[in-house]
Amino acid sequence: MIIESCKKMFGEPVNYYEAATVVDADYVIFSEQLPNESLLTELFEDIPERDDIEISMKDEEGVYFKSSHNATWMDEYTKFCDGRENGEEINIHIHIEKRILNDTVSVYNFKSFVETLEKEELLKQLDIFVAWMREREKGLRIVIDTTDVLITKYIVIASELRDITNGRVNDIQKCEDASIFMNRAYIPLIPQDFSIQYCNGGISDRMAKIFKTVESFLALMYIVNTSNIVLDKAIIQMQPGQNFEIEANSYKYNCVITEVYNWVFADGESSIDRASIARNIINVRCKDGKALLNMDSSVLMSIKSNYMIYQKDTVQKYLELKDQISECISNTTLQFQDAIDGLIEGIRNNLIAIITFIVSLVLTDSLNLENLVEEQLPRNLQLVIGIFLIASAVYLFITRKTVNTKWELIVDRYNRLKQNYKDVLEAKDLDDVFGHDEMIHTYENKLNSYKKTITGIWIFFILLVAILAVIYSFDVGYWGRLLKQFLTQSK
Repeated sequence: MIIESCKKMFGEPVNYYEAATVVDADYVIFSEQLPNESLLTELFEDIPERDDIEISMKDEEGVYFKSSHNATWMDEYTKFCDGRENGEEINIHIHIEKRILNDTVSVYNFKSFVETLEKEELLKQLDIFVAWMREREKGLRIVIDTTDVLITKYIVIASELRDITNGRVNDIQKCEDASIFMNRAYIPLIPQDFSIQYCNGGISDRMAKIFKTVESFLALMYIVNTSNIVLDKAIIQMQPGQNFEIEANSYKYNCVITEVYNWVFADGESSIDRASIARNIINVRCKDGKALLNMDSSVLMSIKSNYMIYQKDTVQKYLELKDQISECISNTTLQFQDAIDGLIEGIRNNLIAIITFIVSLVLTDSLNLENLVEEQLPRNLQLVIGIFLIASAVYLFITRKTVNTKWELIVDRYNRLKQNYKDVLEAKDLDDVFGHDEMIHTYENKLNSYKKTITGIWIFFILLVAILAVIYSFDVGYWGRLLKQFLTQSK
């Protein structure tokens, strides 16, 4: 890589600094050691296209040469080199601006970079990783200059490009769902970014120690209920009313904290339920910040034991839920049939009332069927028919209201059953168990269809009787003669 090329041309650097986004290196050579244009060209071509390099040279008299990788640098460099006497001291400064392209970034001197990281405090280390991981949806590939290999779930450090595991967005969402990290926007890191999957090489081993500490610290930020980093302090809340304050830069690696996090956010499990149980146990076992930072394996064992008890209770409640759903379906079917029977019974009673009313008119000689086509309905009979029609309409309204009330009670009972198990199952699982409310929607559609049909028939009879009553309340001679003429022609 380019640093090796610089060593060949300029020797060992006097100063070398490499951070997440920049590299600065200083060299001192004599004028007779100045490389020719072709060697500098190779140096420019050795840098990845995603990065920019700038070389500055200054002699003892302050004559200055500065060139980026552009088309005019050769002429300027030639002028700088012309007329130099042997033995003149030349100070050279190389500055590289590193950029991330296609989730890939370079580290030009891995050993020096790790040494720099080891000297930094924890929060400064986080700043370096933030500069790399901000806006990374998949992860990051770090290309280095050694044969070392270090692979985490979402970071790959190697001398060649390797694939990155997918799933970072989903893991970030799980963390956000289960906890509140107030600095999430500024520190878009999760423990999985530093969860080591493979490590090979002496420098990688040193980097792995840094990763483990960062992973453990971030794990603590996410297993608590609420966390916030203010200046150099981490303020954490395990449960409402229980706040701890710790020195972030003094944090020491604790594998148990990492294991608790891995257990809480295990794939395929409910991180919200697990986090709640873990916090309850930690709240009981760790009464202060020191106890929290020094939690041991017994805390993790207690968390797992309590979760097993919780699972047994959940399974029992789930079985009860299945039984209650079966009972609910059976009861709903019966109650639905009862509602339909109420509608049918209502129209049957209405028809019986109409027939009974007509028969009573005939038997009491209030209605002369033989002269019906000629006679006008008496006033008192018109009044009785009007009252009867109003009563029938009111009966229709009451019947529909009764059926609607029964159905509302059925739906309310159904919804209360779902609400009772809202804390036992997640929303998706609850919808699956209840069949996405398909049963209740099907019955509701059927009931509405029955109501429309039966109400239509009912209204038809009311209108029919009303129309006939209106017709025969006026002079029916014309209508009677027309009816007789029609009957005669039909014969």
